[in-house]
Amino acid sequence: MGERLIMNEAELTRKERLLDKVQDMDSKQLVKVINRERKTAQVTKNYAKLFHEIRPEFYEWLAQQAAPNRLSKTDLKYCAYISLRMSNKELAEVMNVGYRTATSQKYNLKKKLHLAEEDNLDEFIFKVTPTY
Repeated sequence: MGERLIMNEAELTRKERLLDKVQDMDSKQLVKVINRERKTAQVTKNYAKLFHEIRPEFYEWLAQQAAPNRLSKTDLKYCAYISLRMSNKELAEVMNVGYRTATSQKYNLKKKLHLAEEDNLDEFIFKVTPTY
């Protein structure tokens, strides 16, 4: 529940920033922003679901690595997107959060997965991600 509240707060903050930006846009720019928002939201929902259907063992492996901690749906989405080799900036965009939120989420995920300070979360996830 707390994670959901944090994500909702981050989403509201991001949308507030977006609303501030659109006040000075003409209708053509506004249409582009709205379409990009819709596309980002759809991609986020579809990819995480599809990835889980295609690679359920990836999520099982992550759950084993995190035990006794539990990974949230958001954690699993981050892992799926990291497996696509997305940068922190890209993660922030696709997850509709700020850059700092994305890096904080990755840091917390690293702790949940019991990785040492010097371990690289991205490389850890790449090890079990198949190359296509």
